[in-house]
Amino acid sequence: MMSRPIQKHQLRRTKLDEELIKKAKSDAIRYLSYRERSTKEVRDKLYKKKYSQNIIEFIINYLTERDYLNDKRFTQMWLHSRINYNPRGRKLIYHELIQKGIKSQLIESQLQNLSEKTELNMGLKLAEKWLRSKNIENKETQTKLKRYLVGKGFNYYLIKKVINNILAKKSV
Repeated sequence: MMSRPIQKHQLRRTKLDEELIKKAKSDAIRYLSYRERSTKEVRDKLYKKKYSQNIIEFIINYLTERDYLNDKRFTQMWLHSRINYNPRGRKLIYHELIQKGIKSQLIESQLQNLSEKTELNMGLKLAEKWLRSKNIENKETQTKLKRYLVGKGFNYYLIKKVINNILAKKSV
């Protein structure tokens, strides 16, 4: 339920309001300077700083109009980060983005770009790291690895492929 955008002229034009807008803008831009953020993250941050709903919506509109805030770009960045630096399965990435306030339709469209091969490679990377000092032939270890990968958001079909791939490498 998104309210109508609030224009600056709709806010009472007192010196205090102008100062609050300036401070909120500065706080939001500083928050965005560290990494890409979702609209919900910025809204929540400004809310925690006790800004009024009118000021928060004004700042969100200001940032969106200037392309400082873009949920599609945020989603792409998040997916890129999860693929390259902090591997997670499709399910967990989806859940993380929902928590960040991204609409499911946008998430699904971006996850279509995540190939099974890429997801398999992420699973292999995590599994190999987890298995460094463990014996994969041990059934108990395989069960623990399965639980670990499920917790990282991978589906059972992919986990089975990961384990089979690692077992095949071991036997060579």
